[in-house]
Amino acid sequence: MFLKSLNPADVKDVALAVRLYCEDPSYSLQTFGRLPDTESSAEIIRACPVGCLPEDRLAFAAFDKADPVALLRVLRRWPEPEIATIGLLLVSPRDRRRHLGCQIVEQLSRKARNWAGIRRWRIVVLEVNQSALQFWRHLGFDVVREGQSKPDLKSTLTVMEREIKHRPFCQRPGHQPRQELAGKASWLSARLPRP
Repeated sequence: MFLKSLNPADVKDVALAVRLYCEDPSYSLQTFGRLPDTESSAEIIRACPVGCLPEDRLAFAAFDKADPVALLRVLRRWPEPEIATIGLLLVSPRDRRRHLGCQIVEQLSRKARNWAGIRRWRIVVLEVNQSALQFWRHLGFDVVREGQSKPDLKSTLTVMEREIKHRPFCQRPGHQPRQELAGKASWLSARLPRP
């Protein structure tokens, strides 16, 4: 697994971002109520919100060996100087449920530890996207605000944060994946007293 920086001025990088963004139209449908198109997809890596310097707008493609598997967008020092906002983590539908999201965020966190002054991650999630909320909680993010709204979005938003150096639950000492626990717990039983 590795992250490749995408340059918004490079035609090949923009094409890769558009391809990854358009692979799963459900994100655009759920977020904006429309199918993704080439121009809106390219804006994912080009757009820079007010108050964010262009050099702090970063986009990456995550690769598993030679295959692109995810698109990321990060805004450093936005909306506050010590925060880096993950504006998008879109894993290809065919590559979901392979634990790639955790690996990608951890690789990104290793990079972020070298960004001067950045101490916290922020992510903004649609409240209707329960699987995304569960994923970010698994990565150690805590809810800091709920019920935020924006006129161009179909759902209210939940703002979540965590320390850059924090690790996801699956990478903490003593953690065992659910399938391992299920096998070990199969012999457990309880005898309840009879009434």
